[in-house]
Amino acid sequence: MKIAFVISIKIWGGVKTWMLEFGKALQLRGHEIVYFSNDNRLTEEVSQNGCQAYTVKFGADYNPVAVRFFYKKFKEHKIDVTCMNIQKEIRTAGIAARLLKIPVVQRIGLPTDINFKLDQRFAQRYLVDEILVTCLWMKTETAKRFHFTPAEKYTVVYNSKPAVCRPRKSKHDPVRFVITSRPAEGKGHESLVEAFHEVFKQGITNFTCDIYGEGIRGKKLKEQIDGHGLDKNIFLKGFSRNLSELLKQYDFGLLTSKSEGLPNTVIEYMSAALPCITTRAGALPEVIEHEKNGFLYTYNDVSALSVYLKRCIEMDNVTYEGFSRESHHTIAEKFNLDSNVKALEEYFEKVIKKYRR
Repeated sequence: MKIAFVISIKIWGGVKTWMLEFGKALQLRGHEIVYFSNDNRLTEEVSQNGCQAYTVKFGADYNPVAVRFFYKKFKEHKIDVTCMNIQKEIRTAGIAARLLKIPVVQRIGLPTDINFKLDQRFAQRYLVDEILVTCLWMKTETAKRFHFTPAEKYTVVYNSKPAVCRPRKSKHDPVRFVITSRPAEGKGHESLVEAFHEVFKQGITNFTCDIYGEGIRGKKLKEQIDGHGLDKNIFLKGFSRNLSELLKQYDFGLLTSKSEGLPNTVIEYMSAALPCITTRAGALPEVIEHEKNGFLYTYNDVSALSVYLKRCIEMDNVTYEGFSRESHHTIAEKFNLDSNVKALEEYFEKVIKKYRR
């Protein structure tokens, strides 16, 4: 197959990581992958992996210059199927694919990625052939919310990672926490700092927490950290593309978001055999078994979060090894990259066959 991945979002998020990792795995299975993005970091990394990549200026929705560019490139590469994100991609590359009779698969990470605006409904009806979602919760919630999109359009392929670590036998001292979701509204970083402050006030100081990702709330977050005297415990690390290696040095993964689908963040943690503390947002209860491979709490519940942080810090190594082993097992059994890449491959083949017929 010849597959085009198209994404217009400038910030680095889970969808870019997904496109990179699944695309690379599909390439290893003998398929030709072509990427289109307005982020030079993505196109440079893709090129290093041996895939063709184009840096694109999408412009306004329905931009005829962008449509012409995609039409030319899709035809040049003899693309069989396209997989796109949710916004300008559909209204530019989606039009080009429609003109060439190439099926358009839209990958959705959250139900709120689609709205009720007239142009969105038009695009969903006339430009999108199939919808790829990352979990059962996403399929149920999105189909329920958007009645104008038939339920049979939806297919689930779980976000996945290879297991990069064996189960851990012990924690570090001080205990090392990590959160890789970007500091932004609704991501809960402020409540995390408050929860750590509650732990800190109890005289428990043998912990560190590294915060990765680029976000507009980073400056305010730093002020909050310094204001609570946590500058020797909590650190803003900024953007990193080497998280799979970096995660090996931590003990627990954190996700404090208000809303999620099936976040790559938690799958990455568990691929490194990290137990996790997460909110109950979206499909996270499909991943985290409370008191088994991690802990679940309600968004913004600082009190509950501080209790679980304290439990992690004080957890004995025998208990910790059990939690780590369960994280490793979850990835191996349900979110294994090899098996889910094969599922995506079969899905694309089915889509191509369907629309050619």
